[in-house]
Amino acid sequence: MGDPAIKILLTSEVGLKNIEISQAIFEHLEICPETKVFQLDSVLWDLLSDLVNAPHIAGLLDLPKSTLAPPQSISTLEGDVVILDRVQDAGKVGSILRTAAAAGFTQVIALTGCAYVWASKVLRAGMGAHRLLDLYEGWSNQQLLSAVTAPLLGTTSDAE
Repeated sequence: MGDPAIKILLTSEVGLKNIEISQAIFEHLEICPETKVFQLDSVLWDLLSDLVNAPHIAGLLDLPKSTLAPPQSISTLEGDVVILDRVQDAGKVGSILRTAAAAGFTQVIALTGCAYVWASKVLRAGMGAHRLLDLYEGWSNQQLLSAVTAPLLGTTSDAE
């Protein structure tokens, strides 16, 4: 899976005064000069993030095609697949993605009812795993059974 390209960078005056942030922006623009940089008012910046003391830099990018592909357009998925069924806690989804990537998995399907795999809390908990995985979202059980050819093994944390 190729890395999604950052199309827009957002920062503020506070961010540009931070040497690490200004250097990161400068280095990114050297590699991707077509990236647009917007400097937001610091008050507006504080409305963007739910993190206290968040660094004043953010990037907007296009989601990978695998995330956006409708399940009907995918005939089968070969190899091992991690399947998330109604995992609603964003932190847990991110942790599972991080663990899946560390274990060598490359495909993850989030069935309908799971937390959005690109939510900010999932991204933070995933700690970079997203760029190593092909992620599919919003699938039904029937679409899953039609597309996955590997034997299915299930686990649950609330089994008796």
